[in-house]
Amino acid sequence: MKNGQPEMKMQQKRNSLSLLLTFFLLCLAACAPGRNDYSGFVNIDDSGWAYASPVTFNLHHEDSVAFGELKVAVRHTNSYPYSNLWLEVAYDDADGVLHKDTVGMELADVFGNWLGKGSGVQYQFETTVNGRLRHAAGHGVTVRHIMRADTLPDINLVGVTFLETR
Repeated sequence: MKNGQPEMKMQQKRNSLSLLLTFFLLCLAACAPGRNDYSGFVNIDDSGWAYASPVTFNLHHEDSVAFGELKVAVRHTNSYPYSNLWLEVAYDDADGVLHKDTVGMELADVFGNWLGKGSGVQYQFETTVNGRLRHAAGHGVTVRHIMRADTLPDINLVGVTFLETR
């Protein structure tokens, strides 16, 4: 009997190690981005973002059709002259139907404090465009500002993110 106990303890350690390794691998898999996730950003020229210059992104993902959440992000300097930003986000759904969503972004509170992430010179703000959507691979997303000013100063970057939801 005494000879069997060390083997049993060794087997218990192996089982515990195997269980721990399986748990660790499951955690890693949960943290991995979805295979249909997309993120793209475009720098805006220092001369400003003109109304007539929409930014287009071609969303590519592995599946021909993916369900997910579309977000739009904007990076601006602390010299941006407005507290908000109005955008038109246009995209085709998986059936080829064109959607145009108006997205209002409150970039500053009533006291003039920027609400986006960042500090000092630049801030980035992100918001969800629409709830869960069905997107076909290769279909574009176009973002343009619809502010009253023709050219917006101090906008540095515009981007979209598509996060697959299952």
